[in-house]
Amino acid sequence: MNKIFFTFLTGLSILSASCELFQNRPSNTAQSFHKNLCDGNIDETLKTLSSSNPMPQEMLRMGFAAGIRECKEKGGFKSLEVAEEKVDGEMAFVKGKVKYGNDSEEPVNMKMYKEGGAWKIVWQTPQEREKQK
Repeated sequence: MNKIFFTFLTGLSILSASCELFQNRPSNTAQSFHKNLCDGNIDETLKTLSSSNPMPQEMLRMGFAAGIRECKEKGGFKSLEVAEEKVDGEMAFVKGKVKYGNDSEEPVNMKMYKEGGAWKIVWQTPQEREKQK
């Protein structure tokens, strides 16, 4: 009985650890960013950003409002297709494309830092994003 219980607990802890490992992926943060933005949930979108972001929150909110309108015009968020997810310690890069409800696509090229155990999106200039291609 003790052996069965021990085996059960071991399996449960492995399952729990693997679920956390798969949930805490940079690509999941990228997806949350786009889905929350397209759903109009600015507060949740802001939570995906790194604390190192130099932009004031009010400027971000204005930019996100424009992003929400654009997303709605494209039929809303459909999916994030990840072509590459590269993790190097506390830094990660996600490349792929966002697909919208009207079947249009937009490239994604995000840099992230791990902050407090969660992946957060780092603001980059267009030139920095271009270098990553």
